[in-house]
Amino acid sequence: MKLIKVTLGSIATLVIAFLFFLGWSTINDYDPQPQITLTKQNAPALKKDTFSILIWNIGYAGLGDNMDFFYDGGEQMRTSKNRTDKNFQNILKELKKTPQPDFLLLQEVDIDSKRSYHQNQVERIKSEIHSHNWYFTHNYLVDFVPMPLGNPLGKVESGIMSGSLHSPSSATRYSYKGNFDWPKSVFMLDRCFLSLTYPLSSGDTLFIVNTHNTAYDEGALREKQMQQLKTWITKRNNGQNKIIVAGDWNQLPPEVKIDEFGKNPQSKKYSPKKIPQEFLPEGWQFIFDPHTPTNRGLDTVYHSNSYETLIDFFAISPGIKPIEIKTKDLGFINSDHQPVYLKFTFVHQKQNAQ
Repeated sequence: MKLIKVTLGSIATLVIAFLFFLGWSTINDYDPQPQITLTKQNAPALKKDTFSILIWNIGYAGLGDNMDFFYDGGEQMRTSKNRTDKNFQNILKELKKTPQPDFLLLQEVDIDSKRSYHQNQVERIKSEIHSHNWYFTHNYLVDFVPMPLGNPLGKVESGIMSGSLHSPSSATRYSYKGNFDWPKSVFMLDRCFLSLTYPLSSGDTLFIVNTHNTAYDEGALREKQMQQLKTWITKRNNGQNKIIVAGDWNQLPPEVKIDEFGKNPQSKKYSPKKIPQEFLPEGWQFIFDPHTPTNRGLDTVYHSNSYETLIDFFAISPGIKPIEIKTKDLGFINSDHQPVYLKFTFVHQKQNAQ
């Protein structure tokens, strides 16, 4: 009888502790405003017509070719500190290559996370690539992620980061609406996109948008986010403004087959989705390098039969003409994503006769 009482008491203590932890986590859940202005300033108009842009989900320098990841069906929570440091050094070398792109749009950049050994990657990037104006916003801020049991992910502080050789008139964070059901939502990302705004000498406006959309849902969250994004770009798509949306969409462009790059069309816990053909407004187009995958599955370490796909790319408005598009094939050595480079120019459209 005494043993039963001790056992029941232990179970009750664990349940109470878990409920306390869940309540504490819920109260402290990161809940950003729908719109946050990071900067607003007078900025000179951009006078040139040709620009370059590089997008890259750097995977917090912790998802190199030696890693699988528990959330994708793998077993590991993080790689070694030495490998994380090595990955990040190589990522920095790639980002610092000259000539520097006008715009650098990065995803999964950590500030203070257990998974990346509490490296402040934002400050390192700012200090080593000081040619750019940098803007960072959180999309993952959780004091303690309890999964996986036995070796929890712990603290995560991370986000997306946009760098620019030119001073924007504003930098604004827009929250994507919706999340997973409670309590899962407490420990997941709060997705967003980050828009940099530039006046042009023509009197028009250029918007450079950095996005990192949801993964792992059945599709409803991604669809909700895409509708919100479409509303946002449609509101600003007046026929003269120039808009580029780019980053990690966690979806394929309509033109790319799900099994385009390999025999394994999905990893254990990630089912790829395609953006509907009718998503873009009239005159818009998706721009990507059709020859090279941008992402690989993390259900296993990287090998010849790993799942590979194309989920990092650009959507461009009328008035923008691509000159060069190329995915840099780095062999997924330092990140589970590969950088994608775009060079573009403006096509000035005539105003409709009044």
